[in-house]
Amino acid sequence: MLIDYTRHIAQDRLYLVNRRTRRVVLRARVSHAWASGMWRPVDFSNVEGSRKSSPGAFRTMGAYEGMWGYSMRIEGLDRGVNDRARARAVVFHSTERMKGPYTWGCFATASDVNRTVID
Repeated sequence: MLIDYTRHIAQDRLYLVNRRTRRVVLRARVSHAWASGMWRPVDFSNVEGSRKSSPGAFRTMGAYEGMWGYSMRIEGLDRGVNDRARARAVVFHSTERMKGPYTWGCFATASDVNRTVID
């Protein structure tokens, strides 16, 4: 999965890629943190309480049912860039229970996309 944060929040910018065929099998919108920028995230953080998005590579850590519904824990792999993602409770979740298009640093997609990506 790749996210192109150079694209506007209202555009498809999440790409799920089949690693065997190297083809994009899903395109979708994905949120970012309000504190990182309005239309595109431009200010990132790895600090707890910053309510900003973190760039870099992440490893999936398994699905669970939480306050945002069906969600997936992730772990940041880039030291000093996103390695505090778990401590910050940055996860991949649905937009279903959100009141707007922004998160506090999590990745959020529409429910059907969320289920597809996590499963």
